[in-house]
Amino acid sequence: MESASIFNDPDYMMTETEAAELANLSVKTLRNWRLKGGGPTYAKLGSLVRYRRRDLASWVDRNLTQSTSQERC
Repeated sequence: MESASIFNDPDYMMTETEAAELANLSVKTLRNWRLKGGGPTYAKLGSLVRYRRRDLASWVDRNLTQSTSQERC
């Protein structure tokens, strides 16, 4: 699969580095969220961690707000 198209496939299983890059986050942040909760859904495949593009996009959508005083769901 071409690298330009991997981010267009909603089922593509991204590495944590790819997911962090797509979400403009650090890998360390994703690791902390996996430990503490609150981050995007991920798959644990043996020792591998993978993020589906659709799950990352869904997580971003759930975290949209219009102001700092807006209550989150």
